Amino acid sequence: MPQNANLPKGLRLFSPGTPAKLRRVKLLFACVVVAAAAALVWPVLFWLAGPRPFILGLPLPFAWIILWLLIVFAALVWLYRTEHSDQSGLR
Repeated sequence: MPQNANLPKGLRLFSPGTPAKLRRVKLLFACVVVAAAAALVWPVLFWLAGPRPFILGLPLPFAWIILWLLIVFAALVWLYRTEHSDQSGLR
């Protein structure tokens, strides 16, 4: 299989012409996703395990998971609006 010289090698988060503001936004989004992943795995979620207390009728572990899903969703909306805003001049 021939190697194409135009394809990047490895993981590239930014293209060479990406503005500094967009780089910061994408890096902050990546940090939010990593924090959410860390908050939803064994060590953190294990501390919350238990049938009580209830938050809006849900046990605490379920409420914790839904909270992080909402945080990641809000970060995705923020990233989308930042990348596609006409008045910011990022495009």
